Amino acid sequence: MSSEFTYTNADMQGGSMIIDIPDDWRPTADSINALPQPLRRYIHDLETRCDPAGDTMLIYELKEQLRTVEAMLQREREDRA
Repeated sequence: MSSEFTYTNADMQGGSMIIDIPDDWRPTADSINALPQPLRRYIHDLETRCDPAGDTMLIYELKEQLRTVEAMLQREREDRA
């Protein structure tokens, strides 16, 4: 399943494009770099204005790491039981 996203921007000279974004899409560097240039620039500008020190990204990455470690510990506990 996926979501359809219509993007209209002045850079496109009044045109628009439809982008098919999968429901499991994650904001990784690769997936953002695969977006059209106007969207990449918009995301970069948002990130620069909203989180200039990168704290939000660091917190997100640490939470992902914590979830991974917790899952590993849970599997280890189950294996010992």
